Amino acid sequence: MPQTALTKAWRMLGHWLGVINTQLLLAIAFFVVITPLALLFKVMGRDLLGMKPQHRKSDWVVVDKSWTADSFKNQY
Repeated sequence: MPQTALTKAWRMLGHWLGVINTQLLLAIAFFVVITPLALLFKVMGRDLLGMKPQHRKSDWVVVDKSWTADSFKNQY
C-alpha cells in the first residue's frame, strides 16, 4: 500500500506525540514518585545501597554460606 502525504504526516505526528508523551510521563513519574521517596529516605537516614562511608578496613562482605555442587544447578 503506497503511503500518501497524509499518511506520512499522520505517522510523523503520532511519532512526535509519542516521544513528547513518553518524556512527559517519565518526568512526572520521576518528580512525583522518586524524588519525594529519595528525600524521605535522606531525612530518615536510610542507606539502601550502602554507599555511606564506613570506617572499616575492607569493603568485602563476608557471606556465611556453604556451597555444594547442587547449588549450582538451575541457577535461574
